Amino acid sequence: MINKQILKFPAAMLLAGVALRVCMNGIISIWLRMGTPISSLGLFGIRLLLSVLLFLLVGRMVRRQYSKKEFIRSANLLVFYSIAVLLLEQITQYAGVYSTVSLWLMLPTEIFNVITEFLSHLIGGRIYWISSIPALFAPYLFFFFIKEEKKRNRSGQID
Repeated sequence: MINKQILKFPAAMLLAGVALRVCMNGIISIWLRMGTPISSLGLFGIRLLLSVLLFLLVGRMVRRQYSKKEFIRSANLLVFYSIAVLLLEQITQYAGVYSTVSLWLMLPTEIFNVITEFLSHLIGGRIYWISSIPALFAPYLFFFFIKEEKKRNRSGQID
């Protein structure tokens, strides 16, 4: 039986991904209606700001609800999921049948796409699969939000 606590972090990441995508689509829509030229640097800055805000929001949830051991299990689940989605995306691109399903499957890690985008700009402006690797392991960054567990002695006193 799956521990429901382990699923809370991936679920929070899914909600953060949906929120980011809805916000970005709304911002682009407003920009287009205003007739303002859309710069990729401007969009990157907005995506970065929103991603950081959502990262901090999810980090607060992680801080309140997870021990280190539970979080590592939950983060492992999300990392393995991300690797599977990246492999599926690469296979479908190679086969020439790239599907928008991959875009939907990437929602739980959407806030980490800024890492891939930044790295792809550094290596020439194209998104190479190699620039996606650091973002795959980005869920472990939430580990820094977890409080240090205090040890208690046999009488229940904090050491």
